[in-house]
Amino acid sequence: VLGMALSKSMLFPLTVGNRWLNVLETNNAHPTVRTQLPAWRMVVALDKEDFRLAKDVLTRAVDSNPGTIPLAWIRLAAVHGLEASTTNLEAADLAASALAQLAARAELGQVLDLAQRYGTEAIGERGFAANYVRGVIAYQQARERHGSDDEPTADELVRGLYSEAAGAFRDALSSSDISRYEAAAAGCRRLIGFCFFFRGEFIAAKDAFLESIESLPAGEAPESLWMAIVSMDKLARNGNSAAEAELEVLLDRFLEEYPSSDYAPRLVLRRAEGLRQPSVAQVEALLAIPENSDAHGAAQARATQMLYELFRSDQEKRIEHGRLEREGHRARDRET
Repeated sequence: VLGMALSKSMLFPLTVGNRWLNVLETNNAHPTVRTQLPAWRMVVALDKEDFRLAKDVLTRAVDSNPGTIPLAWIRLAAVHGLEASTTNLEAADLAASALAQLAARAELGQVLDLAQRYGTEAIGERGFAANYVRGVIAYQQARERHGSDDEPTADELVRGLYSEAAGAFRDALSSSDISRYEAAAAGCRRLIGFCFFFRGEFIAAKDAFLESIESLPAGEAPESLWMAIVSMDKLARNGNSAAEAELEVLLDRFLEEYPSSDYAPRLVLRRAEGLRQPSVAQVEALLAIPENSDAHGAAQARATQMLYELFRSDQEKRIEHGRLEREGHRARDRET
């Protein structure tokens, strides 16, 4: 049936091929074939140079399965659109939409490759997609010049590239067609946060990361809140009392909303390191950090230190503290 659909679409109008594809919508068709139907519908539309239909098919597929559509489908649409973008406005629109989808999936390398291959002018000059892709290109260039260092940079050239990227992202967010790119807009806000962070503008970075959380998928939101915490921690460690107070609020929020996140043990440890009056509850939280966590060793050491402080300061509960301290030492001995 699929072969007939593709053959008929080559010889007859597009509707004929699509009628054969409709046959495969039945539950009797193999699930693998059914899940690939959007791709084949897009292929048929691209072969007929019906770029508007190809975009509609891709958009529906992405909206119904956000974040899971194979990248090959999106790149296929982008390449076909870019190749015809200079002579066909609908092809240019398809290309811009597909490039924005790649950017939203953090496929920065693919976006940069396509923009370099076909030229940045192929992605247009206006609208969310065009500005977003330009921002991605500037951000990628900044990251390449910045290198593998994840700390803010003092290099003015690199800082300028981050500023250029942030400006393009802000232009994207103010575009009149932003409502068509909800998922990409969330990623755009988060990238603005990274631009500010790598420039060392931590308050602006924190604000951008927090703004992105509400519209990000559930699996990606913890990273943005984590980066907001990291931004405030940078200022708090330099003696900024306002940042320190806000940091505590963000720590509470993270541990309440994402207690099972991989970041949570590090935050438990971070909070314990700043305590002036240790408590048994904090010790138990440290001892509960699993062995497979990066923070496990440091948590065990801090728990032992806190138990010793409690043992010395609380005469009436020394026996209980001593028992917990012995348990902490045993855990460290087992780890050794």
